[in-house]
Amino acid sequence: MIELVQESYFAKGGQRACYEVPGKPDLCVKVEFTEDEASEERVEEELQAHRKVLARGESCPIVALFRGRVETTLGAGYLFDLVRNSDQTISPTLRNCEKELGKESITSLVRAFYHELIQRGLVVGDLHPKNLVVRDRSELVLIDGLGAVNFAWLYYHVGPLRVFKTRRKFRRLCRLLDISSEDVFVR
Repeated sequence: MIELVQESYFAKGGQRACYEVPGKPDLCVKVEFTEDEASEERVEEELQAHRKVLARGESCPIVALFRGRVETTLGAGYLFDLVRNSDQTISPTLRNCEKELGKESITSLVRAFYHELIQRGLVVGDLHPKNLVVRDRSELVLIDGLGAVNFAWLYYHVGPLRVFKTRRKFRRLCRLLDISSEDVFVR
């Protein structure tokens, strides 16, 4: 059982609160604070997507990967990689550092992330500036939203559909960031 204290809390998403794992600086635990059938389905699909990546046996620096389920003093939790900068601070979300980075830098980061995602054949369900962190101002890492809840098996097995879905998700992300998706899709 992992004892979670308020001092280890560092972020909150739509359904989960995030805590540093005591004694393990490279891990965080996400604990559900809302429970409904739809969120359980999203979590299970996300975990399946993480398992697919882990089964490949290769590193995946653009995704904070799932490392297991644990019991905590606040309930059931999910262990994930904790993305840190080289100075050991927790990497900020793209949403939190959007203004200081500027549009040109953001476009470059999103472009590199897009092409890496396509090359690795990954599927994203929820691509949002709050689900991406910026490590050392030089690369994006997905911390939430891997996988697809609807028709997931199609996206994993039919490459053109996966690319179509990915481009659609990136167009939405680009609108949220007020950058050109066409600048992201070019090499």
